[in-house]
Amino acid sequence: LPGKSTFFSRLPQRKDFKWLYAVLHQYRVLPYAQLQRSMVKQGWTEEQVSWMLQVFLELGFITQAGEQIALVPNPAKQELINSPTYRRTYEQTQVERELLFSPYQQMAAWIRNG
Repeated sequence: LPGKSTFFSRLPQRKDFKWLYAVLHQYRVLPYAQLQRSMVKQGWTEEQVSWMLQVFLELGFITQAGEQIALVPNPAKQELINSPTYRRTYEQTQVERELLFSPYQQMAAWIRNG
């Protein structure tokens, strides 16, 4: 996801983050490889799993020690957009959609105005 086009890849939605949080809540501490295998079975790519975990790390929902992912007990509630990784990808998605679906005149004006 980072540095790649997001248009043709499925971005995780809020419900997907809730599902991941529920899995982490169930186990509290989980080996990264086991979590990744579980999510890949749900249809996620390894890249998407890493991206979602990075968002959780930035928000303070989890910690990582070596290969262990641990849920932080009672983390402060935060919106996903507060994560720099999530915000950057969200903004990239918005720009890509605007460029792909804008009429020629609007796109030309957008490029001229920077």
